[in-house]
Amino acid sequence: MKRCAQCGNAVPDNMMFCTRCGAPVPEDATVVASRGIPQPGASVPQPNMPQPGAPRPNTPQANIPQPGIGRPNGSTQNGSIPGIPALGSPIPSGQTPGTYAGSAGAVPQAGTPAPNNGMPASAVPSVGAPVQSNGNVVGNTQGNTSNGDGNNGKKPRKILPIIIAIIVVIALVAGGVTGFIFWRNAQQKAETKSTTTSATKSKPKDKTKAKVKTKEKTKPEPAKPAVTEVTMTDFSCDGNSARDWKWTGGAMVSNVIHCWDGDSSVDSDSSSRSSSDSRDGSGEYAFGIWTPSLDESKEIHVSMLESGEKEYSELQVAATYGDNPAVFVFYAVKTKAVDTTPESVHLFAHEVDLETGELSDRIDLRTEEDNLIDYEQGYEYSLLAESRNMVAIKKTWHSDEKYTANKSEQSATINHTQVMGVTHDSDAAKVLQTFQDKIVITADSDGYQYTKQVEASASGVSLYDAYLVKDNSYHLYSVEDNKEIMSFPLNYCDTDYSSCDLSRMRYLGKNIYVTGNTYDYSYVIDSTTGKRQSLKDVLGLSKDEDVRAVDQFSDGTLYVQTDGNGNESKRVFLLSSDLKPTEVLDGPQWGRLLLTDGSFKGINYLTKTIYVKTTDEQIIVDAQGKSVGKYTQLPLDDDSMVCDHSVMEWMAWSPESSGDVIVTIGQAPGDPAPDLSNSSSQSESDSDSSDSESDSTDSSDSSSSSSSSSDNKSDSNK
Repeated sequence: MKRCAQCGNAVPDNMMFCTRCGAPVPEDATVVASRGIPQPGASVPQPNMPQPGAPRPNTPQANIPQPGIGRPNGSTQNGSIPGIPALGSPIPSGQTPGTYAGSAGAVPQAGTPAPNNGMPASAVPSVGAPVQSNGNVVGNTQGNTSNGDGNNGKKPRKILPIIIAIIVVIALVAGGVTGFIFWRNAQQKAETKSTTTSATKSKPKDKTKAKVKTKEKTKPEPAKPAVTEVTMTDFSCDGNSARDWKWTGGAMVSNVIHCWDGDSSVDSDSSSRSSSDSRDGSGEYAFGIWTPSLDESKEIHVSMLESGEKEYSELQVAATYGDNPAVFVFYAVKTKAVDTTPESVHLFAHEVDLETGELSDRIDLRTEEDNLIDYEQGYEYSLLAESRNMVAIKKTWHSDEKYTANKSEQSATINHTQVMGVTHDSDAAKVLQTFQDKIVITADSDGYQYTKQVEASASGVSLYDAYLVKDNSYHLYSVEDNKEIMSFPLNYCDTDYSSCDLSRMRYLGKNIYVTGNTYDYSYVIDSTTGKRQSLKDVLGLSKDEDVRAVDQFSDGTLYVQTDGNGNESKRVFLLSSDLKPTEVLDGPQWGRLLLTDGSFKGINYLTKTIYVKTTDEQIIVDAQGKSVGKYTQLPLDDDSMVCDHSVMEWMAWSPESSGDVIVTIGQAPGDPAPDLSNSSSQSESDSDSSDSESDSTDSSDSSSSSSSSSDNKSDSNK
């Protein structure tokens, strides 16, 4: 062991530097002698090493510090590194030039690791690496560098910093490019997410909101009370007043008035004209409308002319049945003559958007059959019938046609009728049926020919989903199915007649129809079998009793009022599809109640009650003949309104005190709304009871009939 001269630390004999302070520690002479290392100052020539006094290369050499090697404190002795013979010192015996004695006695050849004598491996200068001598850097050129043996085949270390710098630059550039790409992708994802979120918020239905609403069932918003009474609002325009309201299908519509400037106001002047008497040529009209889908009536304005058109007819309004009826307007225009093209007539329709008051695009009802008509050919149109989905109208015109009889050419005016239908959300009309007059030629035994013109016409009979065609017999057609329901002779009421009038029909269910309103034309017809019988015979009336009035409740039950000689002939019957009449009270009792001053005042078709003015009171009687209340006002007489009560859900009133038209679900204006469910249940019970005596099939059909008369009509007509 030896000690450091600076810090006094004990250092092993084979260490050249202090392990505490790093100062060089010279070895003892005895140790050096034992190892055979020449003493400092001995002159031993070394191959490839600069000799004393030889000129040094003037090329500056970089002093590259080796990692992990501490620089020893203090200067070297005689400009040499301890443990390595100084330049010019003699080589001990047993050593060859280019080697020195270490712990093993010699430095290994190039390419073989050498012992470090207590120093880190990196502290031993590599062959070819610069070393310091007296503070100067000199090249270590030991070994053959021409073939790479002197540096173990490695490139000189001065290239390493360049390679490292290049690698760092490449890494920085690559990192920058990669970072930019990642940043750009992140930006695009953020923009996409923002757009998607915006689009999701614009959707009318949000799943998240729906879930929130579901969770908040404990605090539901109060439901909007159902409207059970609505007063129609009259209005005026250009001195015309819209105040005459009537049913068309399931909608209440005012009279159509001229409204050229479109400036309407609530009507307060009763002296204003109540309707438009003639066309003013402007094509500007207005009307009031209400349907069960509205809480109040609305005003609709229509401009029906386009460029190059003239007004040909006034506006007409029609609607389907149901809770939310489709409303249409119809009008005919005449296109102006241009150059050699004459004027022509076109019939158009629009569906009305009740929320906005706007009209749909034009629906052209002109077809090939009527494309040559003009004003001289009597072109006309009128409303025909309504169903729950369709409104049917008829177009009529005439033409002159020639025929030959008895070898001479003759001519006749032929009437044409075409039935068309329009439906909700449809931009085209549908042709249902086309009819025209026929010339029938017959000959006697002598060959003389006789001609007869059989006229064809179509008309409405105030019946849901049906209209009547008359030629050489009667034909009942369905609107929606576009099929003939039944046909029967023109003289169905009496074979002694050539034709029986027919302006009204009602449907009871089970293919049973009732014609007419009075005794002479009131017949019951089975559309399946064709069987016909007088309503008087079905009710069992005597020859002195007559049918005075016929109406119908919303459940399909027929109301029949009779009269005759004496008060005892004043009776009331109810008739359902089983054709088994039920009398309400009896003739003698009604006779005493009515006497000479009393009378029947009509029915409430929604509540299934009868209004009666007795000798002293105004009472309401139910279907069982019980008095259920008093009345102060009566429903509006709607015989002229042309509606089918069996499919109605509202009814109209017109109090004398105000003159307004008010619609309700059965109650008198200002009274509480009735509970119609009880009435419906009672009606079904009555129907089931009356059908219990018939077979099971009839009972099943009757139950269906009483529950939904409108559906039965549709089914029976299919």
